[in-house]
Amino acid sequence: YYNVVSLIAKQARAQGINVAFVGADGWDGLTSNAGDEVLNGFYSNHYAVDSTSPAVQKYVAAFRAKYNKDPNAFAALGYDSVYLLKDAIVKAGSADATAVKNALQSIQGEYVTGNLSFDAKRNPIKAAVMLELVKGDDGQLAAVYKTTVQP
Repeated sequence: YYNVVSLIAKQARAQGINVAFVGADGWDGLTSNAGDEVLNGFYSNHYAVDSTSPAVQKYVAAFRAKYNKDPNAFAALGYDSVYLLKDAIVKAGSADATAVKNALQSIQGEYVTGNLSFDAKRNPIKAAVMLELVKGDDGQLAAVYKTTVQP
């Protein structure tokens, strides 16, 4: 998503449209290819690298140590998915598909992307974070945590 956001924002600015751009998950990479045209915009995401959550900070530190870059939301979701599956297998007492499926519905836990549970239709119930696009201390575009929105 993010690779076209920059182009759209540049064209909008050239047309005199001066509004804050608002987006959703998938904009993580925007900070690597956009510039001032998206400043003061906002997007929702699954987690924020700069969260003060101990679980997030532990995960981010380990990821940075191994890959020498910040993990995006897709990496965090993948990480959580592995641990969610592990928790469901442990809760089910086996790796039987039906038992794991049933165990998933009753999972409630704290993961890197936040507290997670499921409703009766197995839809995830979890908060989202809002990030603002600002100039970082280094003068580069940065996404900074603003708030958490509860479901």
